[in-house]
Amino acid sequence: MYISDKTGKAVAFIDSKVIFHVSTFQPLGIVLGNGVYSTDGSWVGKLFDEYFRNVDGLITGRLISGTAALAKSGFTSNVGTASEIIKKVKPDYSIWVPATDQWATKSFYAFMQETAVLANEPSSVF
Repeated sequence: MYISDKTGKAVAFIDSKVIFHVSTFQPLGIVLGNGVYSTDGSWVGKLFDEYFRNVDGLITGRLISGTAALAKSGFTSNVGTASEIIKKVKPDYSIWVPATDQWATKSFYAFMQETAVLANEPSSVF
């Protein structure tokens, strides 16, 4: 599967739940359930209805099935990447993200570098 921007251009792909940059093959983050996390484990948004959405519900990318648009020659899956990111993941407390039809002005890469700022983040779940 790959991820496109609003123009339909492939910007990333997913291998074993890890999101990789389409040309550099650098890990950008991971999808766990419907939560999307950056490489430092910060929650950045959600994936639902085939769209990646930021905390405001703005679309940052679209999940496209298939791999025909990608030339992954030279890519070797790093099984350790997923476990390294998972170790850093911070809980998202099942945060509600609204669904909008609007695309974010920031790129998918900028979205993956953000850390969501949450107004009502609980200090502890216990």
